[in-house]
Amino acid sequence: MGRFQALKFRAAVFSRHLAQATAACLTAMTQGDLSSITLHHWLVASQTGAYAGLIGVLMTFGSLRSFQTSRWGVATLAVAGTFIGDLITHPTHFGGFTTEAAVTALGAGLLCLLVSYTPVGAAIEKLGKVGVDGLNEKYTS
Repeated sequence: MGRFQALKFRAAVFSRHLAQATAACLTAMTQGDLSSITLHHWLVASQTGAYAGLIGVLMTFGSLRSFQTSRWGVATLAVAGTFIGDLITHPTHFGGFTTEAAVTALGAGLLCLLVSYTPVGAAIEKLGKVGVDGLNEKYTS
């Protein structure tokens, strides 16, 4: 896989985790009342999504990339990345210290599983499997 293919795959991974974690965080922060979403909610949720996306991209290097090419691996990473991102980004709005982060993470994991059954999920999985042996090859220019 060439540089462009690897970059394209990593951009897709980042985008997928960003979108899923952001959506789950918005829902958890507003406790399901999506009519109460403000710009502040969007900013906080986007930060959580960015952390989840970054963790997802870090998991595309070496043998860890196999997580990004399986439905359950991606869902596991979505849960872990969203949980960590949510804890870092903001305090909980309900329950104990980790309650909202756990709810948000489970929401992102479920959303990830749902997306994996769509054409978008299939396209990202295929993108990651094309030339997967060369994803981390050394490039000489």
